[in-house]
Amino acid sequence: MDVQEEGLSRKRPRLDDSMSGDGDAPEVEALNTMAQDTPIVRDEEYYRVDGDCVIQVGGVTFKVHRFLLERDLSAFANMFSMPQGETPPPQALTDENPLVLHDDVDDFRALCWIIYALPTVYQKQSSGFTADIAKLVSLFMIVHKYHFESHEKWARGLLQAHLQQTESPVVHDYITSCPSLRIETLMRVANTVDPSSFQKSVRIAWLHRLKERPKESLTDALRVAEELQDRTFQAEIYYAEILRTEVLSAPGSTACVSAPTDLLPHQKLALYQGYWSLQNYWSHTLRTCLRKRFTCPPAHLCNQEWKRIWRDYRTKMLEISFDPFKVLAEMAADLEMLPTPAEASVACACDYLNSLIDALERTLDDHFLGPQPSP
Repeated sequence: MDVQEEGLSRKRPRLDDSMSGDGDAPEVEALNTMAQDTPIVRDEEYYRVDGDCVIQVGGVTFKVHRFLLERDLSAFANMFSMPQGETPPPQALTDENPLVLHDDVDDFRALCWIIYALPTVYQKQSSGFTADIAKLVSLFMIVHKYHFESHEKWARGLLQAHLQQTESPVVHDYITSCPSLRIETLMRVANTVDPSSFQKSVRIAWLHRLKERPKESLTDALRVAEELQDRTFQAEIYYAEILRTEVLSAPGSTACVSAPTDLLPHQKLALYQGYWSLQNYWSHTLRTCLRKRFTCPPAHLCNQEWKRIWRDYRTKMLEISFDPFKVLAEMAADLEMLPTPAEASVACACDYLNSLIDALERTLDDHFLGPQPSP
């Protein structure tokens, strides 16, 4: 059996080389000499005696039902052909002559898992606290590569929701323990299929990983962010580094030094530039009082109350490590707990604090990378 390249070429291209060989089409072993020289190891769960399609992945032999692989507009529908007039048995029909795929064996198991799944499997994956995140990532990788369109949409939707739930033990465990290359590949694919919503979820997951693994280098994350020209992700990485950097006292000096880093010179410059810019922004913000644009009556009481709250909180902020986002969020939470007579000033203050948070999120990249030129 030969792969019909013409059929595959009509499918949408893929970006990630590690997933799809040359990036244009799934890589399949056209000649099965490798399979003939490899001892046959049957998969314990997905070698179905009633299957009609034999596939070898990573030295493991699977036997599944061809019609399940051919559904959902997948690339497998174009892979199977029946050569005429050949003496050897057609490929993918026997253990000795399987279709050889160059994929991760766990990824292919995830594909088998979903094509044979019962309704209870789908139900369990819908919650970020019961889902098998590793299996969903494996599934997404392979269904994206082989063009299982509805399966890809389903897996992407679940991961988009789950990866933001970093408080979930199963999500946390996966993010902090998976190979760094796995999350890098996921980020690149996310940038291809959904550079807004899905990629944001992967960014949140990767930043959580950096926070929970303070000894892990930033270089992989920064390299990917730079290659994707993602200013937002670059800024978030630098900000995360500010928060997790250990400040050390230089022996015999009043100076402080940071722990050794493997950042490149331009990355160190961006980090220091961002820290300097944020410190100046924060110093200015601490001197700012509630603006008089608020009209809730009586306005002068709002401003008096706000000045008192802001003055008291500035003292508290001196005791908190540098983290403008955390301080503003904590301040808003504290304001909402004030007694009823302060409701008017609380509304004004919370609006103002939210505007500060929104503006800082929107322009965080400017602190580290410099403002972009006006169009």
